[in-house]
Amino acid sequence: MTFVGTLLCSLPGLVVGFATSYTMYFVIDRGLGAVEAIKVSVRLVMDNLANAVVRYVVGGLVAA
Repeated sequence: MTFVGTLLCSLPGLVVGFATSYTMYFVIDRGLGAVEAIKVSVRLVMDNLANAVVRYVVGGLVAA
């Protein structure tokens, strides 16, 4: 049960972080509001899922 609880607390956070990873770019570059930037970021990630996964993994490896 502890393992399942840990997965449920960590996994959703990773998914949200992944889907909203471009939010700040849209806020700064396009001057969008927070909610609109989150929506656009999620749409961008879902439309380019393979590229986003590669970028996320490489970024994690570089940061480690």
